[in-house]
Amino acid sequence: MMIFGGYAGPHPHPPCLARSQTVTSSIWAGEHVPDHAVRTAAAGQIRVTVLGPCGALTADVEDLAERGVPHDAAWRWAGAYVVAHEPPGGDVVLYTDPAAARPVYVTRHADGWVWSSSARALAGLRNAGLDVDRISCAITAPGVLALTEGSTFYAGVYQLPTGARIRLPAHGGPLESATLWVPAPGRADPVTRLRTTLLDAVALRTRLGPRLSCDLSGGLDSTSPAVIAASMLPAGRPLEAVTVHPAGNRGGADLRYARIAAAAYPDRITHRLLPLTADELPYTGMAAVPVSDEPAPSTTAQARFLGQMRWMKTTFDADMHMTGDGGDSIMFVPPLQLAALIRRRRLRRVVGEAFGWARLRRATVRPILLDAVRGARTSRIAALHELAQALLAQALLAPSMSAADRADVAWFAGSSAPAWATEQARRAAAAAAHAAAYQADPLDMLDDATRCLVDQLSLSRGNTAAVDVDRRRKSPHPLMKITHRGDIRVPQRRDKAPEPVGIRPGAQAPGSPIPPAVSTWWKRHRSRLPASPGSR
Repeated sequence: MMIFGGYAGPHPHPPCLARSQTVTSSIWAGEHVPDHAVRTAAAGQIRVTVLGPCGALTADVEDLAERGVPHDAAWRWAGAYVVAHEPPGGDVVLYTDPAAARPVYVTRHADGWVWSSSARALAGLRNAGLDVDRISCAITAPGVLALTEGSTFYAGVYQLPTGARIRLPAHGGPLESATLWVPAPGRADPVTRLRTTLLDAVALRTRLGPRLSCDLSGGLDSTSPAVIAASMLPAGRPLEAVTVHPAGNRGGADLRYARIAAAAYPDRITHRLLPLTADELPYTGMAAVPVSDEPAPSTTAQARFLGQMRWMKTTFDADMHMTGDGGDSIMFVPPLQLAALIRRRRLRRVVGEAFGWARLRRATVRPILLDAVRGARTSRIAALHELAQALLAQALLAPSMSAADRADVAWFAGSSAPAWATEQARRAAAAAAHAAAYQADPLDMLDDATRCLVDQLSLSRGNTAAVDVDRRRKSPHPLMKITHRGDIRVPQRRDKAPEPVGIRPGAQAPGSPIPPAVSTWWKRHRSRLPASPGSR
């Protein structure tokens, strides 16, 4: 697991993770952080460190130190990384990415601030217990990010804002945070921007992973990065593409299209089939789930997930794996878009989109339109107060509305509490909802659908629940201890940045890499779904 962190404060012996290496006087990197994930540059008394896989070249990192860190430094290049700026005076300024692909946590310690990519590590430093209120919110309203934003499952450990610049003062004063990232239309059309971003992201992984593998389910979400990677890898280095299928069943449509995609690249893709048995069914072996900062998205399917990771390691010694998880969150929009269209009086499009949602759900269109009208009259603040009242009333549905009539055209759709949730848990979540309603929203300038989509993308992130699948690194205790530099031997400092693995933006790949049979099937499937924002 890639763990790094640092300290800002007056303590002469800043805390760090045991068995870590010194990056700068206040930043450390754990023993399992690869060299390419630590890039540092200095200009006088100013130091800038990029932590995590990043497409920036060495010259780019040096420019950050010499010319200053721009507001978009945490998302300017492909990758999942954090930028740490150390100006003269001892402050530490962190730049976080908008999607929390590389989340950063912080806690108070030794009259200062300790920050890390691992909430568990910070909890170990504090001997912190679990945050019961945070757990209550996760149980009673799991799809409402506003209730848990900034908190973690450990008491006294907090997650820093995403897409922001956070200053950790050397004197240990309050954090200073400013939101830098706001979704905005770019100069290029969305399709071109998505293509360029995907190409850059895949190109970076092809350079970082000598033994790269990728899911190949047959759907567009995993087929796209798979065929792009295959076309980018050098000759003689084929991509290991994995298709999971039920044992004894090789006739499914998804497997058919996966084979078509692999056959289009016979010299560049090694197609491997992984049959699933009863041992990989959902909820199998739940007690064996490795401890992580928060419950992983793959928790219920951990037997299948960890089984696949181990199989890939044993079969072809994979060292980096790509998936198509999260593709739906990027390509589709929340039903609340209908409410936003009503506010703009685009009624004809509202009707068309509502019929699209009705076809997708195999439902009637009337409840969807009624819900859209209600949503157009409800602000995010009002929705949070209504959620709090519903939690206290032990029901998220209005008494006059049956579950069959609920269309989920709402700010917090589908966030119903389980019947077994205790009154204490519901009260804790309701209090969090009321508190969230009174907090300033840094993205309140966005329209309803976009604001809702930002929350959904944050909820769907996978890196915040990174699971250590290397079985050689089992930890008998859920909290990883941090020690002090004064108590351990300090390894030799990294004075020289590792060789760059950077790429220039806009990496090229052959046009239309998806085989025609696969893309035609996807277009026919997509035509039955609601349109995305801005589509006609």
